[in-house]
Parts: sequence; structure tokens; C-alpha cells
Amino acid sequence: MQENKQSAPGTRGRSTRPARGRAPRPDEAPTVNGYDPGCSCCKLLAHKWVPQIVTVLMSGPHRFSALQKAIAGIGDKVLSARLVELERAGIITRVHYPEIPPRVEYALTQAGLALEGVIAEMDRWSREVAPGMAGSAEAH
Repeated sequence: MQENKQSAPGTRGRSTRPARGRAPRPDEAPTVNGYDPGCSCCKLLAHKWVPQIVTVLMSGPHRFSALQKAIAGIGDKVLSARLVELERAGIITRVHYPEIPPRVEYALTQAGLALEGVIAEMDRWSREVAPGMAGSAEAH
């Protein structure tokens, strides 16, 4: 016995789920309790070291070496790559001063400064809700 499958209006028998290997269109974005777990903020802050870099820059502009000293364990290449990503995303600015020796400073844009509340809430959650999880990410 064959089931009578009905299509959603306007789909003409096509599935309403995105095809495998294709990112969903904005109107197809999955939500969980009204939130999109694939939002740009989640994607940005999911990159290793990004929250730490943004947090350090909240105190003001820093040079590359000062950032590296402030974030224990981050390597040159990773820090450089993350700074490029953050600049492309509009989170930081890179200012090159034509001096001898050359000086480059990184600072948060308005969009970067707007992440303060998000990072503060992540920190609060880490301390209050999941204190036993500290260090578990490094174990994997």
C-alpha cells in the first residue's frame, strides 16, 4: 500500500529541507527555540582564540606583540590569521603608522565593542552554570 504524500504549498513535490552539501538559504535557516545556532556571531566566536582576542582589545588598542603576551599559548601564525579574519569581519581595525620602526595597532570597531555583552554572558555562564567543564575542551 502506497502512502499519499502531500507537499508543502508552493514546493511542487520538492522537499523543504536543503539539499545535502548546500547551505540553507536565509529563509531556510534552522532555529532552535527562536535562535539560529548558525548565526554570524556564533560562527565568529566559535573560532579558537577569538573571544580572548576581542576581550584583550576591549581595554584599548594593542600591538601584535602585546596581544601575544596577553593571550598565553597563542602562536604567531594563529594570531595573525585570527586578526585577518576579525578585520575582514569588521570586528577590528588595523592601523599602520608610517614610522621607523613600523608600528601596527589593532583596535575594536563599534561591532567589536558590541560583543562585550555576549562575551561577558559567556563568561558568566562558564563560571556559574558549567564550572566543572573548565579544561574539558582541551582534553579532546
